[in-house]
This record gives sequence, C-alpha cells and structure tokens, in this order.
Amino acid sequence: MRRRAGEQNCGLRIARIVIHSAFGVLCFTACLISQEQVRCDTDILNATEKHIGRLGDSEWAAFFAAINAECKGNVGFMGWVNDLLFRSLESQPAQFMDAFDHLPRITQRLILDELSAPGHPGLDAARTYDAARDVPAPAASKQRILQALTKAGCRCGEEVVE
Repeated sequence: MRRRAGEQNCGLRIARIVIHSAFGVLCFTACLISQEQVRCDTDILNATEKHIGRLGDSEWAAFFAAINAECKGNVGFMGWVNDLLFRSLESQPAQFMDAFDHLPRITQRLILDELSAPGHPGLDAARTYDAARDVPAPAASKQRILQALTKAGCRCGEEVVE
C-alpha cells in the first residue's frame, strides 16, 4: 500500500508534537525541581549545632552561606538559624564577627535582621551583647552587630547597656 503525501505529513506533524510536548514536560519538570531545591540546607545547620563553641573557618563559611533570602519563608529553618546565630555569637564572638565582616552585604543584612529579633524567649540578647561587646573585631561590623542586639534587647523587654 502506498501512503499519500498528506498522511505522511500528518504523521510527521504528530511525531514532532509528541517530541516537543515531551521536551516541554521535561523542561517544566526540571524548572519545578530547581525551584524546590532552595538552599535551605538543614544538614549544614545540624553540623553547625554540633560544633557550636568550636566552629572553624570552613564551618563559619558553610553556616553563613546557608543563610539566604530564599529561606526567609521557611519558618522552621529560619528559627533554627536564629537560635544558632545567637548561640554561635555568644560562644565565639571574635570568630563570628571576623566571618561576618567578610560576608556580602545582603547576607550581613539577613543576619542582622535575625539578631534584632530573637526567635524564642530562651535567647538572651543582653547576655549575647555582653559576650560580644569587649571582643576585638572590625569596628563597623561590631557596631552593626551590637546595634542589632540592642534592638533585640528592646524587643525582649531587656535593658541592654552599652
């Protein structure tokens, strides 16, 4: 049997549509997956928590890299970040401020926002302020961190004295 030219063209068009549709579905799926893979890495927070008080340069870098604007809507993640920021600043204030000083301004802003709003009553802004106050550190970064803690102290009903 001989096929007519119209039937061949129709079959070719259907094949193209199927191929393009499959490619479109794959692209759409990849796009959705990439959107779901926001860098809210709880493994990094877990490692940070395990090393509180003895964080090295690489742990500081990983911890601060995990803090990003894409995670602001993830309440559980950011609550954990908030807790770790206070605890790590209190336990290693000089290292915290040194690492903070080398961060991009946007990451610094996110950290300052978190420090100005303690996530739960167990976080003591005044105690953290006292731990950070007398540490030698880059003046501008230290001042910004202390200002955020002062703001946190005011929100907690604590008096933070400079």
